[in-house]
Amino acid sequence: MAALDNIKNKIIEKKLIQKILVVFLMLQPLLDFYILFDEDVVNFFGFSPSTIVRIAFVGIIGVLFVLVLRNVKEYVFYAIYIAIVGVYVVFHHMNALNFTDFYDGYDFGYTLVSELFYIIRMLMPLFMIIVSAHYEFTDETLEKLTTVWMVLVSGSIVVTNLLGIATGSYSKKQILGNIFYWFMENRGGLNFMDLASKGLFLDPNRLAALLVLITPLTFYVLFKFPTTKNKILVFLNMIAMFMVGTKVSTLGLAINLVISLCVYLFFSLVKKEMPFRRSVLGYLVFLFAAFAIIYPFSPAINRAEVDSGIVEDYKENEEDANEEVLDELNQALKNEYLEEINSALEEGMTMDDILALLPAEKKNAYLITFIENYYQDYHLHYDFVFDCYPYGYDPEFWYGVMNMTIEERTNFRTVEQMMLQRVKDKNNNPMDDYLGITFTRMGNIFDLEKDFLSHYYTLGIAGLIIFLFPYLIITLVAIIKMLISFKKCVTMKNVYYLLGCGVALCAAYLTGNVMDGLICTLILGFCFGQLINGVFNLGNQLK
Repeated sequence: MAALDNIKNKIIEKKLIQKILVVFLMLQPLLDFYILFDEDVVNFFGFSPSTIVRIAFVGIIGVLFVLVLRNVKEYVFYAIYIAIVGVYVVFHHMNALNFTDFYDGYDFGYTLVSELFYIIRMLMPLFMIIVSAHYEFTDETLEKLTTVWMVLVSGSIVVTNLLGIATGSYSKKQILGNIFYWFMENRGGLNFMDLASKGLFLDPNRLAALLVLITPLTFYVLFKFPTTKNKILVFLNMIAMFMVGTKVSTLGLAINLVISLCVYLFFSLVKKEMPFRRSVLGYLVFLFAAFAIIYPFSPAINRAEVDSGIVEDYKENEEDANEEVLDELNQALKNEYLEEINSALEEGMTMDDILALLPAEKKNAYLITFIENYYQDYHLHYDFVFDCYPYGYDPEFWYGVMNMTIEERTNFRTVEQMMLQRVKDKNNNPMDDYLGITFTRMGNIFDLEKDFLSHYYTLGIAGLIIFLFPYLIITLVAIIKMLISFKKCVTMKNVYYLLGCGVALCAAYLTGNVMDGLICTLILGFCFGQLINGVFNLGNQLK
């Protein structure tokens, strides 16, 4: 026992866990460069090197943390939670096997190994919250972290954009023009598909969520240490968020700017937690001016204009013609089988009602040909129709989509959810509500770009409670505690941690693919842990 206590004391005295944690957090942006997810690289290692490195770091931190943890009640709590997760995984897997093979034996490719790795990815940020909550990280350490993040994330985005070698946020190809094209007449003939860029990173949604998460921390560091270096990094970050070109990154920047101005004025003039500096206020005014100048030319605004133009053009030039085509199809179907179903026809029946009465084989043949010939005219995404949920399996579904308004069928998130709901409905298993249809199956259909809702489909209600509700509960409890102990708990650092976590969760819901992307959730877990530590005045518990 004496030897074990000596090891514990050395780990604590040398702040070994904190040091490893800081290095791990600094590495996160590098671990999401797309080259590490290249098919050849993944096949060579068996898994993505990013996954291997992250699991190795978490494993090391986990072992050290268990060694130094002294609170028996915590051990019991964690053991109970792990047991609940284990029970859930067993039932989740059993439910996954009870899946109807309703498409010629195709069940959307469920595998236990893939699903287990998904569960592990959902658990790792929760573990990060626990570890982070036990340690208090200084402002100086936070400055080091944000500096590294800004250089690796924002710096790489800006440099690759200027050089024209960045990967497009929407096209997945190299961009055709850098930021200077934004301000040319007609953008040099290019649009957001050619101009929005995600640098060297894998996923623009996760990248945008990461940026809105760490931006509040960069403002906190700027207010604490208003150096030229920090001012340059904040401006670099602003340009990078415009370059990513998503609605979340652009509007998230605007929200952070407005709130940061209010926070600075409150804590310098009202609460007087820090001195009021005219130079800092002047710099904030400069950022607002720069935002106002760049915003109208940004890829996010151009995307909104392009999408709006597609809708308007369709309504002016295509809508009537396509409605006539649909009418012709409907009439052809009615004429072909009117005698067969005439006795069943009732006044006021819809076309869907009539289709339900028609012989399946010939009806599907009509619909398949129609979809093949006209899906482009209805602005349906090729991948959706041919790969994600192939029209040949369920032509009635896509026929229904074609009957929707142009706004509905060009809203990707609407169609993504409809595909998942259709599979869930056809499976017709009540337990899917509670245990989900699995992440693996959703990934083989399409990742719904709306977190929490997507996790309802993958994990079910039970999974939502186990893996995602902790984030919401911590946020709510922290807000209540800050309101109750306003003078003590409402510090600038706590406010900025709360802001970062809150905006990141909103971004996850709006943009999707965030809560199972470790580049964002591991840093989110760190921020939640620091929020708990600060609001509940835990200090460094492992002393």
